[in-house]
Amino acid sequence: MEQNFLESNFLQTIIMTITVCVTAIIYWNNKRNALQAAATILKLQIQDIEENIETLKAEAIVGNSLSEQPLYYSRIIFEENSWLKYNHMFANKLKASDFETIDKFFKVAQEIKTQQIFIKMKIQDSINTKCSFYYLQQYNRINQTVSDIRENREQLCTFDLQYAKTLYNTPALSVGTYIHQELCNGLEKGLNRYQKLSGSIAFQKLCEVGKIIR
Repeated sequence: MEQNFLESNFLQTIIMTITVCVTAIIYWNNKRNALQAAATILKLQIQDIEENIETLKAEAIVGNSLSEQPLYYSRIIFEENSWLKYNHMFANKLKASDFETIDKFFKVAQEIKTQQIFIKMKIQDSINTKCSFYYLQQYNRINQTVSDIRENREQLCTFDLQYAKTLYNTPALSVGTYIHQELCNGLEKGLNRYQKLSGSIAFQKLCEVGKIIR
């Protein structure tokens, strides 16, 4: 009788039901954990983006001109766009208006990042050009020493090399990077469009959906 029970359809149904329930619990638990992890990543990236943009906004533009050094050393707004990676997980969990608010935040951040990287590249090109001209000047002076018949030619060469170095390092004689005004306008436009997301209803809902502490 015991063997008949073990082989019965009823027992098989119980086992199958338990298996399905356990599988469903594991699936939903994994899905919840994935959503929470995505929300945590987005929250941290949003806060990091805000810090980087606000620093850029405070230091990168003075009047109508770009401040070259702070911009060159500024942190890239973000590396990977986590919103593009995870937004599908929140599409049916956030109100359309909240989803659009977060989407707009990342689009503006991307615009600022694009301008920032382009300007940083311009500054780097300028630095490379300055270095090339500096080395050209110095090596030309050294080469002139070969045909110099004066007894103190090496001392004179050393003096000229040091003098050239001093000139290149004199701030008043420094040739600034040429950055077209349109680039400055583009960056400024993006910075003016930026609106802080943390503290907003959309940010609050994102945290609530992901069940994370704001």
